[in-house]
Amino acid sequence: STAHGLAMGSPWARLTWLCAFWVPAETQRVVPDWRQVPGDVNWYVGCGLGNLDIRGPVAAGLEQNKVRKHTAVCLSHCGPPSCTLKLAESDCNCLKCTMFCMARGSYVDECLNNHTRDLCTGFQSTIQVVTNRTCDVDCDSASRLGCFAILLSFISLLRFQM
Repeated sequence: STAHGLAMGSPWARLTWLCAFWVPAETQRVVPDWRQVPGDVNWYVGCGLGNLDIRGPVAAGLEQNKVRKHTAVCLSHCGPPSCTLKLAESDCNCLKCTMFCMARGSYVDECLNNHTRDLCTGFQSTIQVVTNRTCDVDCDSASRLGCFAILLSFISLLRFQM
């Protein structure tokens, strides 16, 4: 019998098998499901639809699914435990990670717009009221980063024209 391609008698196989029991479940990284859960807040309104006019609704829907999948993988690296969009509604650290992942978690498209910013500020207020602590998430950070990137591009363009 083998475990992960190793003979069960080998020291590595036993170590791999034992490590599964030594790592507490709450610290294990889990990739959250990327599909929209009925009844949950939809963070992805207007995201990943950049090619809707060019390629149509089917292709745009596939792009939006990619954004969802990439964001889920990004969220799995927060924690432990892994953050989820649902947990971002009540946990400041997960809200920070969610906004980071919405801005930079996918090569398809950043998912920052008025909808995500409004969700962020709403959950930030709720978290601060419930916990009676400041939640220092910056719901606009990616938009400022985008303006900064445009400014840098413009400056470099001017430099090459001189």
